[in-house]
Amino acid sequence: TSPAGSDGAVGFSFEEVPTGAGAHFPRTECIRDRVTGLMWEGKPVSGGRAANLTYRGTLVVPSADSAESYVAYVNSLALCGSTDWRLPTVGELQGIVHLGAPADQVAVDLNWFANTAAASYRTATGGGNGFRAGVDFNSGWSTSLSPFDYYRVRLVRGLAPSPQIRFSISADGNEVFDQETG
Repeated sequence: TSPAGSDGAVGFSFEEVPTGAGAHFPRTECIRDRVTGLMWEGKPVSGGRAANLTYRGTLVVPSADSAESYVAYVNSLALCGSTDWRLPTVGELQGIVHLGAPADQVAVDLNWFANTAAASYRTATGGGNGFRAGVDFNSGWSTSLSPFDYYRVRLVRGLAPSPQIRFSISADGNEVFDQETG
């Protein structure tokens, strides 16, 4: 990470994704997390991927307004040259939560994740009875989301983390160890 914080708040390290033509995609298209290697979908103000759009969970049959349909739409665009975008896991989405953000601000680095709302975002992590886990960018906490309601989404691409416990606490309780980043 940059000591000046130009690549993200302390503990984070983000970068713009090269287009291959000596330029970079705008941050409202995609952002790479240099700590995890994941690439995140940016959110523009308007258009088919606008930050204020919401999607519902799949009940029985996928619908045009479902999160899964949105994933298919973004993949059809080949956003940032990629067609393997997906909903993140709870752990992945919480990996961009900035718990040091002031209480009156969205719990994410808005310099890198512009247009993020202080709202719940849906994940691929399932729960019982069709419910999904989500991450609330107001508090940074995970939450349970109804399959009947509408929520925002932020897609990711890259390898999903292994199904191990990500965080562990030292025997004396003074340190937290992150299995993904060391």
